[in-house]
Amino acid sequence: MKAKLLTIAALCASVCLADAPKAEWVNIGSNSGKFGFDWDMVGAKGLNLACCPQGMRKGFARLKQHRAEIADGAWVIIPLCPFTSVVPPSYDDRPSAETNPLLAYDGEPTEAELVKFRDMLDACWKREFSIKDFGDPMTPTNRASYKLMLGTTRDFLAWCKAEKLKPVFVYPPAAKCFDTLFPDSFMKAYVYDFLKDLDAKDVPFIDYWKDPAFRENRLWATSLFLNKTGRKLFTERVMKDIKKL
Repeated sequence: MKAKLLTIAALCASVCLADAPKAEWVNIGSNSGKFGFDWDMVGAKGLNLACCPQGMRKGFARLKQHRAEIADGAWVIIPLCPFTSVVPPSYDDRPSAETNPLLAYDGEPTEAELVKFRDMLDACWKREFSIKDFGDPMTPTNRASYKLMLGTTRDFLAWCKAEKLKPVFVYPPAAKCFDTLFPDSFMKAYVYDFLKDLDAKDVPFIDYWKDPAFRENRLWATSLFLNKTGRKLFTERVMKDIKKL
């Protein structure tokens, strides 16, 4: 009897899922995705699959797991972070958190608080990726991870197209205090060259890294994570820009 009840419950859940409106917008990503998009706030049929930490591999796996909830023709937003291109496979073995207490924050941090968070990330990234100076050439270890990520991302894009999903790369903004952290040579090597080497000319890329619309401190929870007001503004902006494509 218990087995029959479980079977009926599973069938009901399946029917409910089939009848539910499917997502027309979906994003993956680590904190850049979790703090970048809020589909409910803008009244969109969207699905935020970001969790922290989440590299491209884990994002790809989560998208597959939730495919039944996503409409054919939906836009799949792939947020890029400064180190997306060199995240090793071991990164995605770490436990992930679905939520973060800061997601409810809608205040305005002080400039000192924004700079302190930036400096903390500066030290963490240099330690994690064995970088002394962000202007230095990419290390052999990071270069090896870069090549692996190219393969992973190509597979990801191919799967999206086979599933009738429309991928788009988005580079989220950062607070103004981030402007001095990465030299142009770093952004070229870790971000723009990565997109060039992917050779995915049919996949759009929208760059908001230093977008003037997101310069005000009132939009941030930390110097890299948007607060609720900033998240709503960014989600609306991305939707508007993608609809123009």
